[in-house]
Amino acid sequence: MTVPQARAIVRDVELLLMRHAKSAWNTGAATDHERPLNGRGRRTATAMARTLYEEELIPDRILTSDAARALETCRRLSSQWATDVVTDVIPALYLGGLVQVVRALQALRGPSHRVLIIGHNPGLELCARAWGATDPMKTGDVFFFKLDDEDPGAALREGRIEFRRRFRGRAALDRFPETRDLPLPRAG
Repeated sequence: MTVPQARAIVRDVELLLMRHAKSAWNTGAATDHERPLNGRGRRTATAMARTLYEEELIPDRILTSDAARALETCRRLSSQWATDVVTDVIPALYLGGLVQVVRALQALRGPSHRVLIIGHNPGLELCARAWGATDPMKTGDVFFFKLDDEDPGAALREGRIEFRRRFRGRAALDRFPETRDLPLPRAG
């Protein structure tokens, strides 16, 4: 892939960084990688799906870590939207940081306008801070960024990206405490 092709792929990207929802510790999972979501985490992921729907921020592409809790967060989000979202499982996002996030975005195939990355701390919080966010990234939180579209590849590498908003996972759960697992209507 040439540099101009890579730039065209990520041009005009809105970026959503999401720390996986709350995970369970006492499940008998053999490794950290295998830990699933707990009850609150499942409810938070569902409520965040509704929040992103209402804010008209449903992604057209999801890049997720291959850890069980990230995959379950991804499934719970995408199952709520009445649209198909292309999802790529990227093992490097498990405990990855800024370099892995930038590489994942630069490796996108095909056009994407709004990309959601589901991963872990401390890596995602370090990305968010490098890109202008000052709040801590708690489980289930989503941080919304807009890339400098003059040269998106350089914008990612150099941190020329604008922080727009934080959506708190806990606030989404408080706002939609009775959220059921039903697909939301198509946006638009």
